[in-house]
Amino acid sequence: APRALEIWARWDSEWYLLIADRGYDLVSLPTQFGLRTDPTFTAGFLPLYPVLIRVLAPVFGGVGAGLVVSNVALFAALLLLHRLVRFEVEGPTGEVAAMFSCVALLVFPSSLFLSAVYAESLYLALSIGVFLSARQGRFAVAGALGGLATLTRPFGILLLIPVLWEWWRQRRDDGVECEQRQPAH
Repeated sequence: APRALEIWARWDSEWYLLIADRGYDLVSLPTQFGLRTDPTFTAGFLPLYPVLIRVLAPVFGGVGAGLVVSNVALFAALLLLHRLVRFEVEGPTGEVAAMFSCVALLVFPSSLFLSAVYAESLYLALSIGVFLSARQGRFAVAGALGGLATLTRPFGILLLIPVLWEWWRQRRDDGVECEQRQPAH
């Protein structure tokens, strides 16, 4: 990787890049990477992010592919966050709230990791997509995005909890509306 890009690929990035390049069987890992090799070390690095890197690596190289995936996912996360806030906040303040939400995300000190070769931006985009889809009543989409999030970060399965809550809330609210519309006898 060009030296200018290497700053964006440290610590866990090395594991993602190794998995993208060689898969999860890293028993014969060369020592040039400076990592101790133990197959159990890869257990916390779920496959979606490395697969996307592997697909794009022939075009951009490993680190470049990781940066493309992370930054496209960050852009998607910002678009989805903007839509979610606009969905939740009505009226003229909605646009202002949406823009401030996006700016707040970008200026938060740890947002630096959203542009690096880490799975955080991909997980963030998928998570926001889950919430937006659930709020819009598109539960099949929310479930699919939640499944992809679970293939990105170990705690992605926890997104099932707010989706089920939203499904229950919408069904309850629909039941209340039906009762209110029926004429009294």
